[in-house]
Amino acid sequence: NKVLQRLIHSFEVGNVIKNGVPVVIAGKPNVGKSTLLNALLNEERAIVSEIAGTTRDTIEDEIKINGVVFRFIDTAGIRETADVIEAKGVERTLDKMKQAKLIIYMVDAQEDAAEVLVQLDGLKKQSIPYLFIVNKAELLAANQKEFYHEHEALLISAKEKVGMDVLETALLEKVNLSNINTSETLVTNIRHVESLRQTQNSLNRVLENIYNPVTSDFLAMDIKQALHYLGEITGTVTTDDLLENIFTKFCIGK
Repeated sequence: NKVLQRLIHSFEVGNVIKNGVPVVIAGKPNVGKSTLLNALLNEERAIVSEIAGTTRDTIEDEIKINGVVFRFIDTAGIRETADVIEAKGVERTLDKMKQAKLIIYMVDAQEDAAEVLVQLDGLKKQSIPYLFIVNKAELLAANQKEFYHEHEALLISAKEKVGMDVLETALLEKVNLSNINTSETLVTNIRHVESLRQTQNSLNRVLENIYNPVTSDFLAMDIKQALHYLGEITGTVTTDDLLENIFTKFCIGK
């Protein structure tokens, strides 16, 4: 049972290694999200414009940082809008944020400090880890920099690609995959982890009932179920011989 539990828990790491760490770049319109994506990828992947609301849908691409794959998702700016298409983009942004492993939340250096605190408060209420980024940091006065440092912000300039090394280091620290033991088996397939959970449930029922006045037929059903779910991972399993071996070696109630 401990082995099953470890394999089930390994899926979170295994899935990240297989598919990359999903990182959503979020914030209000025109704060530099698309510019940041281009800076991280070192190519013009997203359209950049001075017009707020240019990004209407999500744009995804991935890079590898110190061997870890990050899947960056540039999103539509978060704001209330009467534009139906832009509103749909905002809705998708909020959905992507809920699915993310990590959020890069960006604000513009010229945004009002009180409004920034409102955004930061909303971000803290979410259960998803985040990095708080202030773009166009070269425009900040000394007292503004102190204010943002107090709130653990990273100061960057996406257009000038300043602070990218600090951001990459922070990304690696947030996902914290340095302690992975690559010699251990990791589950990377969601179908496999579901089969393992079903196997564990079946075996738990066997352990609960093995010393209770339950007939061997009922125990056999749960054992067969466990073998069936394992067989979905490893291939076809013949259960009859295994069951006969179990019942001949152990005295199980009739």
